[in-house]
Amino acid sequence: MSQMFKRFIEGLKNLTKKEQPFETLTGIVVLFLSIFFLLWAMSKADLHTVNGYTVYASFSKITHLPEGTNVELNGVKIGSVTSIFLDKDYTVKIALSIDDKIKLPKDTIAEIATDGLIGDKYIRLKLGQADLFLNEGESMGSKDFLSLEDMIGQVLFNTDTEEKTE
Repeated sequence: MSQMFKRFIEGLKNLTKKEQPFETLTGIVVLFLSIFFLLWAMSKADLHTVNGYTVYASFSKITHLPEGTNVELNGVKIGSVTSIFLDKDYTVKIALSIDDKIKLPKDTIAEIATDGLIGDKYIRLKLGQADLFLNEGESMGSKDFLSLEDMIGQVLFNTDTEEKTE
């Protein structure tokens, strides 16, 4: 072990020798550019959760929807998914934290959407027309997600996504 440590120290000493200034400078530049890019990417990413009132939506399946997913209304982030759990009847219930400034009509519909064909998933809200608004802890309507696999299955096998009973 001490032999390996000695080799490591010798390697560090060789880096500072005047024989390899170009390689050392290139390494330092790459390191600083990597750190700069990481910090820039983190500043541009919208990773914070929205603190507001909590409403719920239920789905039969969510297909890899993670906590922290954006909740959008007309393409604008107004909330985030704070928790995902199974309800008593084994449906997936999602808690959505909605910005306090946004008041959603009681007949608003939540649906899982993707950004592009195979992009990130998010919760898209479709506003209703009700005069009353959702309050803390209430549930909204939802529309089940049709995954790419479901769509391919429908085309190939000419079937519906719901099971048929005879």
